Amino acid sequence: MRQRPARPQLPQVYRGGFAMGHEPSGRIGHVGDSVTGWHVGQRVAVIPNGNVCGVCTYCVTGRPDFCHQATMETALGLRRRDGALARRTAAFPGTPRAVPEAMGRVEAAWVEPTATALRAGEPAGDLTGRTVAVYGGGPIGQLAVPSSTVRSACRPAATSRSTLSRRRSGRWRRHGRRSRRFARPRS
Repeated sequence: MRQRPARPQLPQVYRGGFAMGHEPSGRIGHVGDSVTGWHVGQRVAVIPNGNVCGVCTYCVTGRPDFCHQATMETALGLRRRDGALARRTAAFPGTPRAVPEAMGRVEAAWVEPTATALRAGEPAGDLTGRTVAVYGGGPIGQLAVPSSTVRSACRPAATSRSTLSRRRSGRWRRHGRRSRRFARPRS
């Protein structure tokens, strides 16, 4: 089994002086002279920390989400680069993903968080018949529960300290997703 590098200790990311916003979608307003494959007006969702170096320990061991260049130097809405809350922002050519014209802009903004939720279960392999625990009821946790059942016939269960997240889970139960359970953590 391949050994993964330890998670890096990341300092506080937001230091002020730029607009936040981490999962943007929109239309391309300008394309650089040396950029190919994109055109003005094209609809895209942007992977905010997708400008990976490809050569660091994390990139070569399949953990590009920890690449220092992508997360600490060039990520949109973090550290030095204006994000989706700015009127305009610049993205590296490898970070946009084309979005169909029929997809709404709100749905397009969910492309990156949904990909994160789908990818979260990959290291576990086949989960058929097993119970899958999702810790945290934020947006990605909310997506991880139903996406775990897309990959295999498992029984997802979620827990969250947030009252709002527990209320959201009640809405899912009323819509027939009985496998979704939120529990108050024990103190």
